[in-house]
Amino acid sequence: MIKPLGAHLTTGGADFAVYSHHAHAVDLVLFERPTNKTPSAVVPMAPTDRYHWEAHIPGAQAGLIYSLRAHGPWDPNHGHRFNSDRLLVDPYARAITATADHTTLQRTLPHAKRPPVLAHLPRAILVDEAFDWQGDVHPDIAWSETIIYETHVKGLTAHPSSRAQHPGTYLGVIDCIPYFQDLGITALEFLPVHHCQSEAAVLARGQTNYWGYMTLGYFAPDRRFCSSLDLDAPVKEFKTMVRALHQAGIEVILDVVYNHTCEGPADGPTLSWRGLDNRAFYALSD
Repeated sequence: MIKPLGAHLTTGGADFAVYSHHAHAVDLVLFERPTNKTPSAVVPMAPTDRYHWEAHIPGAQAGLIYSLRAHGPWDPNHGHRFNSDRLLVDPYARAITATADHTTLQRTLPHAKRPPVLAHLPRAILVDEAFDWQGDVHPDIAWSETIIYETHVKGLTAHPSSRAQHPGTYLGVIDCIPYFQDLGITALEFLPVHHCQSEAAVLARGQTNYWGYMTLGYFAPDRRFCSSLDLDAPVKEFKTMVRALHQAGIEVILDVVYNHTCEGPADGPTLSWRGLDNRAFYALSD
């Protein structure tokens, strides 16, 4: 039986699975802490007949930090950009530790002379997906009656005029629910809330990408919108926000852009998909 992609807790441990059509081998690299320089274990993943690579870790618990390492050809002329010096973020990660700083990001570029320092790379987190939805029901409002309010989590709640008790965060959105109800809003459309990685040029200016369209993890809520530093805070606080909005009769719409990621353009950094299987994950000009 094919395991679901990503990392999932099971009875007595956790299952891990990733897709790579052209890799020769894939390793699951485990860490005890988010910034440890040395892995606690490196586990070869087993291939399946559907180009999935799988591993089971007995005794694994929520909070486990992990990365992936893919082995394969370096042949850019044919779309292959495997580099076993690169630790990669699981594309199906539910939570990610952090973002790379400018120096670390520069060292993930194709022709970097030195590999990045492991302690400064973003990594995936094994999370417990259990959550008390309290009988959550999707409002399911007819399109003819839908009134959409497009917003940015930080932009909506950071200024004191928002009166949010948790400014700049998912929980701050909950504080604004009475405002939306007064307006008659039936749906909130959020500008990207997926974990993103700012571009090297932006970081070099001492800035970050405010809008968040440079996605690193489409299944991981962005950590910068959390009120807590806990590893699982992005998932818990995002779900808490969605539950509260639904209870208030407000639907949630996410702005998702799949036509580019934080790894673009072709000479961009290798952080996830490019290192796992560039030819499989990206549309190439050849």
